[in-house]
Amino acid sequence: MKTKLIIFLLMGSIVFTAVAGYAVDADHFWEIAAQKYMEYLNQPDQKNAAQVLEILNEKGLSSELLKQKREFVETVFAVDNYNRLESYAQDGQSQAIKILFSLKKYADGAYSSYISITLGSIITSHPAKIINGLARFIDENPNNIYNLGSILGNLGPEYVDNIDKELEGLEKRYTAISNTEGVSKLIKELCLCKLENQIYRIKISKLEEHECK
Repeated sequence: MKTKLIIFLLMGSIVFTAVAGYAVDADHFWEIAAQKYMEYLNQPDQKNAAQVLEILNEKGLSSELLKQKREFVETVFAVDNYNRLESYAQDGQSQAIKILFSLKKYADGAYSSYISITLGSIITSHPAKIINGLARFIDENPNNIYNLGSILGNLGPEYVDNIDKELEGLEKRYTAISNTEGVSKLIKELCLCKLENQIYRIKISKLEEHECK
């Protein structure tokens, strides 16, 4: 009986200290996450990206561990750091786009909105990579389907209170996605449906505004 108990405790210890393949305790998980993230920003190659994604996609993180993410999140969204990640993604680097999608689950409020704006801004230049990213995002957690609208339709603060500019931006995204082949047909149709609804609402708003004048 004692032998079985010792084996059980040892197995539990192995699971605990092997988070994301790194022999660390929970207190150092986010410290290593930040370190690997900075290594990727300084050298955005396949190896460094894979290490960041391995950590971000770690399964079964405890609620207690997730509460300790603040410093890591602040490192990610420090202006210079996030600008570099954003530039890699806007250049069409697949790993940077994957990292942005993986960061969504750790970001909330304004940070989540920043990611949505960045991902949305890539649609016209790299629509297939965004559709494929959305497919993985939804496959990982079906509830992420409710985030489609925020990614597809969040054009950023410069479009606020400018209906014509917003309409033009959304129509460009719609055209880019509709002309994209070799992607999930279901996700593509979902994206087009979301954008079509948003475009329709803006057009109705413009008509109502015109009638009131």
